[in-house]
Amino acid sequence: MSTQRIFKESTSGVLRYLSMTVATAGLVMLAACAPTQTARTTPAPIDNLSAPTPPKASLTLVQLCAPNGRKCEMAFVQIKQGADPVALVRDYYRRTTGGALPAVSIESSCSTGWAAAVESEQGSVRAGGVLHAQAAVCGYPTAESAINKALDICDAKTSGGCRKSNRIKADWGRWDSATVNAQSLDTGRPEKAWSFSGGQMCNSTVPLVVSAACPAEPAALLRAAGVKFP
Repeated sequence: MSTQRIFKESTSGVLRYLSMTVATAGLVMLAACAPTQTARTTPAPIDNLSAPTPPKASLTLVQLCAPNGRKCEMAFVQIKQGADPVALVRDYYRRTTGGALPAVSIESSCSTGWAAAVESEQGSVRAGGVLHAQAAVCGYPTAESAINKALDICDAKTSGGCRKSNRIKADWGRWDSATVNAQSLDTGRPEKAWSFSGGQMCNSTVPLVVSAACPAEPAALLRAAGVKFP
C-alpha cells in the first residue's frame, strides 16, 4: 500500500513538474514570438543640386576674311549661349597663329538641324577671269534641303553660276545642341559642316567625278540638287 502511495505521489509529483515545465516553456515561446518594434529610418534626400548643369550650346555662322580683304570663307563656331563668337574667333587666331587677325562678321545664328556650305569657281583665266562664289546655311530639316538652299543663295550671287560652275566644293552635316561636347564650346575654332554628325563633302570639277575627294554618295546628292555641266 505504502509503495503504491509513494509511487502515486512520485508519479503525481513528476506530472506536476512536467506540467509546470511545459507551461513555463510555453511562456518562453510566446515571448520569443512576440513582434518587436523596429526603429524607422528616413532615407537620405537625393541632392540633385550637386550635379553640374550642362551648358546650353549655340551655333553661329561667321564669315572670315583675310586682313587684306582678298579672300573670305564661311565657317561655323560652337559657343555657349550668350558668348561673343567674334571675340572668341579672334582670340583663337591670336593664340594659334600670332599673326594678323582676320576680319570676322556674324552671318547667322543657327538652330538644331542640317548645315551646308558651297564654294564654286566659274570661268577661266584664259576666258577673262575666274569668278568665286560661296554660300552657307544652317538649321534645315534634311541634308537635301540644306544643300539646295545653299546652292540657291550661291546661284543668286552668280546668275546661276554655282550649279553650272567649272568646279564646286560642298559639305554638309547635322548639328544638334543636345549632343554637343562641352569641350568644343568657346574654343573659337572655326569648323566646317562636314565635321558635324553625318557629315559629307565633295570637291570636284563639274561634271562631278567620283573620287576620294568626292565619294559616290555626296556626288549623287549634288547631282540630284542640279549640279551639272552647262
